[in-house]
Amino acid sequence: MIELRAYQTKGIKEAWAALKANDDPVLFVSSVGSGKSVMIGSMMRELELKNKRALCLVNSSELVRNNSETFKRLGGNPSVFCASLNKKEFDKNIIFATPQSIIAAIKNHHPVKDIVFNMIVVDEAHGIDYTAHDSQFMRILRHYKQEYKPMRMLGLTGTDFRGAGNDIVGKTCLFKSRVANITTSWLIEHSFLARPVYGFPKTESFDFSKVKMKAGKFNATELQAVVDKNKRLTWEILQEVNQIMTDRNGAFIFCSSKKHCDEALTALPIGSAYCITGDTPEKERHKILTMARNHEIKYLVSVNCLMTGIDVPNFCTTVWLRPTESLVLYVQGIGRALRLHESKKN
Repeated sequence: MIELRAYQTKGIKEAWAALKANDDPVLFVSSVGSGKSVMIGSMMRELELKNKRALCLVNSSELVRNNSETFKRLGGNPSVFCASLNKKEFDKNIIFATPQSIIAAIKNHHPVKDIVFNMIVVDEAHGIDYTAHDSQFMRILRHYKQEYKPMRMLGLTGTDFRGAGNDIVGKTCLFKSRVANITTSWLIEHSFLARPVYGFPKTESFDFSKVKMKAGKFNATELQAVVDKNKRLTWEILQEVNQIMTDRNGAFIFCSSKKHCDEALTALPIGSAYCITGDTPEKERHKILTMARNHEIKYLVSVNCLMTGIDVPNFCTTVWLRPTESLVLYVQGIGRALRLHESKKN
């Protein structure tokens, strides 16, 4: 069994109080590495023991697996509804699922569409675009709210904003109130996260200063053009990284494109690095992450992946070979290396 930390117990109490006050959606703000899966599992377990039904939605099969396994460690007995995991279980009171699988089930009139849920929980809730009426999350929430008006909704996130810092809590937002507010700085101060050290004195870098943004995002072609103009710079930077990593556990390396990922792989020792992108099959992705957790590889290279919901606590370093226009992704990316591990100094 898992024993809750004091701040986790306090946050859960605040969440229940807000959820019981009315049926407005509540946002549970808790930093990367604070143990959100444990807090979700604990709340789901309370509902299970009261014979209530709840749906926990997460954006990736990896998170479905992790959160459902944590729930089991807390004594729970979950169903898993996730096409990527080849599971469509819905008989238990607590269901862990991806929104993609649930929206497909609703569309295809699967029996899961008719379940009356007492609560829906969304992990990484900053990903909900409440202004997009037809988004998967909003369609799912509307559907089940229509089935049961008193249904409660709880979102959890370590970054309670979208884009460059737009608030996601307020009268005109989906979430009307926030609870817990377990911050990264508080967790570092109280030794629940590793101490961060920024930069190294000799590190070189790309100059992306002239790359323009379009529709609020960096242009991928222009990012790659900067990399192409400095063919040897990726190699040179990663030789420095490899030297720095001599007495360190593992590093996440964030690149500007899939082509850039390939270039990064060729600059790292053979067998020490693997790449995960949006096209990586589920089984291969799980195998690579397991190898990383088991200290069998030292580098995880990616583009637009591995920034949320990835738990490789022994990895201690993040390397940015690209800029990001998203404060959410920047904070989440840094957070990958902050989790505690017995072998980690900083």
